[in-house]
Order: sequence, then structure tokens, then C-alpha cells
Amino acid sequence: MLKPLIAGVFGALSLIALPLCHAQGDAAKDKQDIRKDRRDLREDKRERREDRRELRQDVKKGDVQGAKEERREIRKDTREIRSDRRELREDKRDRRKDRREERREGK
Repeated sequence: MLKPLIAGVFGALSLIALPLCHAQGDAAKDKQDIRKDRRDLREDKRERREDRRELRQDVKKGDVQGAKEERREIRKDTREIRSDRRELREDKRDRRKDRREERREGK
């Protein structure tokens, strides 16, 4: 008779504690994702600056094929920058949502 009662109490406590621990993990994960996205964004911008510099050099030398390749790389870098910005916005939105939920649960 006592075993089912203890198991029930333990189960109930687990159900209460698990979401709180999970929410804290989400906040840490979101923070890591934001840092990673910012780092990726800086890297992609640096690559695009370098490709633009190489494009100017190719145009100056009259290297049509090289300029075409650099334009292709610039477009690729620009797509990656847009993707990184989108991911950064989503991660920030998730972090705000998690913080709101934590404040609500804390009350």
C-alpha cells in the first residue's frame, strides 16, 4: 500500500521538476546558438569582404572568368548571411519566449 503511494509522489515530483530543468537547458542552448550564429555571421561577412576585394582586382586586371567566379561567391556569401541573420532572429525569439515562460512559472 505504501509503495504505490511513494511511486505516485515520486512521479508527481518528477513531472513538476522536469519542465523546470528542461527550460533552464533551453535557455543555455539558445545562448550558445546565438553566439554560434553571431560568429558565423562575422565569418560570412569577412568572406564576402574578401571576395569583393578579389572581384575588384579581377575587374581591374580584366579577368572576366575570375570576376564571374567572385560574383558567384559573393551571392553565396550573401545567402549565408541572410540565413545566419534569420537563425539569429529565431534564436533570440526563442530565448525571449523561454524567459517569459520562466517568469510566469516563477510567480
